[in-house]
Amino acid sequence: MRWTVSRRIAAGFALGLALVVVVALMGVGALRDSIVAYEQALAEQRNSLVTALGAGAEARDGTVHYLRFLVTGDTQFMSRRDSSHALTRALLERMRDSLGMEDRTVWAEALTALAEWDETSRAALGAKRAGRSAETARLQETRVFPARRRVRSAIDSGVALAEQRTDRAVLAARDEASRRRSALLFGGAAALIVGV
Repeated sequence: MRWTVSRRIAAGFALGLALVVVVALMGVGALRDSIVAYEQALAEQRNSLVTALGAGAEARDGTVHYLRFLVTGDTQFMSRRDSSHALTRALLERMRDSLGMEDRTVWAEALTALAEWDETSRAALGAKRAGRSAETARLQETRVFPARRRVRSAIDSGVALAEQRTDRAVLAARDEASRRRSALLFGGAAALIVGV
């Protein structure tokens, strides 16, 4: 087979077109992979960070309702406190059960601290209902407030871990997108060189 000028031009054009198609397919693949990676990072954030922040907010609500009951004696605040406590516990259990061992330990500590706060706050509430103000104040200072600080500290540690995990996922997605972009640029440069 003789390579005439027209066949050489056609072969060169076909090769250049094939390289352009390959580069375009690489670009589509890179875009798809980047989208998937960012969606995974966002799902990670939504599933863990939002749940962790929700647990912290509910724990604070429970404390507010507990304190309102101590101040006013209105039993509606007790039911709200119990509701907030149950929701906080459920959110903490979800976090503990859905993550790795490092995170599981932090959320288990938060659950233990929450149970301790529940026990000590109930003791203070019992003293308040019985009219023992001095005992209520003593329990507040010696047991309830320290337990509450441990709950807050454990939840804050869990939130920090969730933020770090989310940041790592976003960085990994960014790195993958950068690698794909480099491969796309390399393929484009190769197509340009062959085309010339």
